[in-house]
Amino acid sequence: MTNDFEPRLASLDTALFQHVLSQMPEEDQRSLLALQAAVRARHRQFVYLEIGSYQGGSLQPFVVDPCCQKIISIDLRLSKHADARGLHPYPENTTAKMIESLGAIPGADARKIQSIETGTDRIKPEAIQPRPHFCFIDGEHTAATVMRDARFCLSVVEPDGCIAFHDANLIYGALDTFIKELSQSGRAFRPYVLPETIFVIDLGAASYGEVEP
Repeated sequence: MTNDFEPRLASLDTALFQHVLSQMPEEDQRSLLALQAAVRARHRQFVYLEIGSYQGGSLQPFVVDPCCQKIISIDLRLSKHADARGLHPYPENTTAKMIESLGAIPGADARKIQSIETGTDRIKPEAIQPRPHFCFIDGEHTAATVMRDARFCLSVVEPDGCIAFHDANLIYGALDTFIKELSQSGRAFRPYVLPETIFVIDLGAASYGEVEP
């Protein structure tokens, strides 16, 4: 690990995303770093699960984080993905390219990445071990898929973990439905928004939203 990772994370240094293509705006990157810092403040070691990794842009700060015990990357590896705006191309969308790119980052440990090339509808929850403390959903941006991925994450995440969503401005309908389901379930949770388009749900006693920064 590079010696300067700790202060760079604490300062929400978005240069941690500079090595691999990231499709997130800078404010979204800062928000993801803030969540990572909050999770590691609660846990000496944690597991990160991500749906929709593409070339690994959003995995960069986790692959160099010694507190991140394991990274679970779920991606169908399609050449095109749908969202509310239509089909979007994803060229060179392979696990091999992602692992190669992330492994070249100074201080990275790409060995902790478990890549699963299928949809969450084909994964048994008990196959996800250990349970993630932090789930990030950034796959296909359609209502049906977001709901499927959200329900899957709810079934595998730690009871006091969190589920975060990218591009909340595009998937707000699914988020509204998921929040209603959570309310009806009686499960303790707290939803909140981080700049620019990150929507977070803290579950149980997670309270990541109360941790600086």
